[in-house]
Amino acid sequence: MNFPENDYQILIELIYLGNWVVNSTRNPKNQISEYAQFAHSVFQSVGASEEELYDKLEVFIEQYENNIFPSLFAEKYTHYKFSHLKNTESNILSIKTQKDFQKSCENEILLNGLANITLDIH
Repeated sequence: MNFPENDYQILIELIYLGNWVVNSTRNPKNQISEYAQFAHSVFQSVGASEEELYDKLEVFIEQYENNIFPSLFAEKYTHYKFSHLKNTESNILSIKTQKDFQKSCENEILLNGLANITLDIH
C-alpha cells in the first residue's frame, strides 16, 4: 500500500486505538494476542512508542470512555436490579420501569459520576 507519510501515521494511530478497544479491558492473560502482537510488531517496525501513542490519543480514549461507560453501566446495573422479573406480557409496565430506571441511572452518572450510585451486592 502506498500512502502519503501523514496517512501512515494515521494508520498507526488507528491500529493502536483498535487494539486498545479490543484488549484494554481484558486481563493480560485473556487478551486477543493476535491483535496485541500485530500492533506491537507494527509499532516496533516503525519505531513508534506505545506510551507516546497513548499520550497523543488519550483524548479520544477518554471521550470513548466518557460516552460509553454511563450507558453500559446503566444497562448492566438495570439488568442486575431487575433480573428477578420475567419479560412477559404481564410485565410490560415493568419493562417500561426498567427502561426509565436505566435512563435515570445513565443521566445520574453523566451528571455526578458514580458519587450517588450504591451497589447492593450479596
